[in-house]
Amino acid sequence: MADHSFESWMAIPCQIDGISLNTGVGWGRAVLHQSAGMKTTLDRVDFGVDDAKSELIRLDHALAHMVDEIQILISQQSVSTLPKSQADAQQKLQTESRDILDAYLLLANDPGWKRQLREKVQAGVSAVEAVDQTFQFIQKKLKEKGEHSIWQARVSDFQDLSSRLKRYLTDSDVRPVRKRGDSPIIVIADRIGPAELLDYDRTRLVGLVLVEHSQTSHVAIVARSLKIPVVGGMQGILREVNPGDSILVDGNEGRVYIRPLKEIIRHFDTKSSVKKTRPLGLSREVTAPLSAQTLDGVPVSLLLNAGLVEDVDHIEAAGAEGVGLYRTEIPFMMRSKLPNVAEQTKLYREILKRTGNYPIVFRTLDVSGDKVLPYLARLKSESLTVARRTTQTLDRPILLRYQLRALIRASADCELSIMLPMIAEANEIQAARSLLDEEIKRERVRGKPVPTKIRLGAMIEVPSLVFQLPRVFPHVDFLSLGSNDLFRFFYAIDREYPELSDQYDVLSPTFLNLLKSIQNQCQLAQIPLSVCGEMAGRPLEALALIGLGYRTLSMSASALPVLKGIIRNLTYQEISDYMSATCASSSQSSIRQSLRYFAKDHGIHSF
Repeated sequence: MADHSFESWMAIPCQIDGISLNTGVGWGRAVLHQSAGMKTTLDRVDFGVDDAKSELIRLDHALAHMVDEIQILISQQSVSTLPKSQADAQQKLQTESRDILDAYLLLANDPGWKRQLREKVQAGVSAVEAVDQTFQFIQKKLKEKGEHSIWQARVSDFQDLSSRLKRYLTDSDVRPVRKRGDSPIIVIADRIGPAELLDYDRTRLVGLVLVEHSQTSHVAIVARSLKIPVVGGMQGILREVNPGDSILVDGNEGRVYIRPLKEIIRHFDTKSSVKKTRPLGLSREVTAPLSAQTLDGVPVSLLLNAGLVEDVDHIEAAGAEGVGLYRTEIPFMMRSKLPNVAEQTKLYREILKRTGNYPIVFRTLDVSGDKVLPYLARLKSESLTVARRTTQTLDRPILLRYQLRALIRASADCELSIMLPMIAEANEIQAARSLLDEEIKRERVRGKPVPTKIRLGAMIEVPSLVFQLPRVFPHVDFLSLGSNDLFRFFYAIDREYPELSDQYDVLSPTFLNLLKSIQNQCQLAQIPLSVCGEMAGRPLEALALIGLGYRTLSMSASALPVLKGIIRNLTYQEISDYMSATCASSSQSSIRQSLRYFAKDHGIHSF
């Protein structure tokens, strides 16, 4: 940990326990986040026609400025302005974080929201008051839909956008942290949006403390992608901390030290220096050319998860062997209308051009739920979006046909790998393959070239598919484990509710035995199997997967160097024997702590 120089504080040190939302340790000065959501006290103003026109122009300029700033925030995740040593460590947001920001941008461009704002101004109120009135209307309508976290997130997003727009209208400072000063900062917030967090100087931001405690809140996901420690559930912390206080955030234990004693700081300095001596923290330049092979010669294939064209540029730099999951829905989410076949073909050609000789797997559209395409009709019941989030294979076959057509044309004269998400029945794969065959035939009739080889795969995310694997195998060339949804559906968890999610662990023997059963069946059938969910990119969980026999893991670029370091310091036979014995005999609800001890005893990682 860096040797920060802080002045002494006379206040009494204290410690508050919360919930870890991201691991790591951060030490800096406290910055109390103040949301821009101030309520205007302006009354209705009876504008004349010219005044209303002037307010409309002011509103349009503010909206355009706001959208430009959000686009800049997104672009900064791909083009880092950090020094190279830091840029390598936090090169860009993970794809999940980009999903959130892209959806946030879609809301900022929402024509219905803009129309309501303009109508309020035309009715005779100021632009600032129009923002308040419109947000109150949206808040009321969304709350009438129920307390589901999807609607709560939409309310929060519109509140953030309204606050940001009002700042532009009132010429308030949008950037909460000025550029002066270079000391690290810890942001402490009752409520903060993902874009508001990104407004902070990321060269100084080293930790986040939240009153809320949802693992899946948008700001927590963005903070995790920035690789900073996050502790939530900190009720009462705003009464204990003063601006500028020395704060140490221990994301490993879910603990925050306010005005910590020197002994505490030295303790974490020592832990940090010990970690730096291990070969697991090597930079990408060091790990990229190294093979991901265990000490006893077992190779593990490490791939990237991607969602934007720019993501695939990091294959070689990260030391990956290819792209194991390309989320095709993200470009769809960034558009105001459905991209046609020609537009999709151009996009996929650009992706294939950038990947070069590296293999890439395109996942077909996976939308609905909290990933909404605004130009598609909503399902009548939101509860159905979980049940039929699916591939759009059967629900909207024309969408799949257009996408398959574009992929075939883009991959002419090269190999094409397609993966279907959210498959619940084996016959759904058969239906998708029939559509694929029809599109191939269509291109041949037109005299057009087709891919030299087409591999069709499916994601194992719905538990029902696990019981049909023998029926699935004849129709697929590969399978991929979507651990996020499989875990959620396996335990009947709504991951938006942390009080339920915290009751279960992906490292429970029950769930791990399910994963082992899947691996055994695929190995026996000689069907290639990978993992592309969050488990693959988390060190402890990845260690368990390798012990279960999984040989292909797909993850974000930022997670890959650590995983490669773990694999190169691991003896496969030892972790395999451990996992077999532990999962067969453990009566615990989780083997997490036991696995930590194993890792520590074998000098792999302190976790």
